[in-house]
Amino acid sequence: MVTADRRRGFLRLVAVKSHRLHLQLRICDNVHGAVEGDTCFAVAQEFNLTHAQFNAINPNINCNKVFIGQWLYIKGTA
Repeated sequence: MVTADRRRGFLRLVAVKSHRLHLQLRICDNVHGAVEGDTCFAVAQEFNLTHAQFNAINPNINCNKVFIGQWLYIKGTA
């Protein structure tokens, strides 16, 4: 898997068994810099996102290890 991050979104290329590439484009319009005590759940609630919406625009976030200063996408398309 190859991931290229950009400020306004990221592009992820995923190799599948057939050796074709599957292209996923996510566009990020706003981000939140995590502060002490932030959790995925708390940030999602703060910005009126469902669990599914938050996970769709933050697919590579490990919610057990959110760190101070980590950029969390809070508005975008998946």
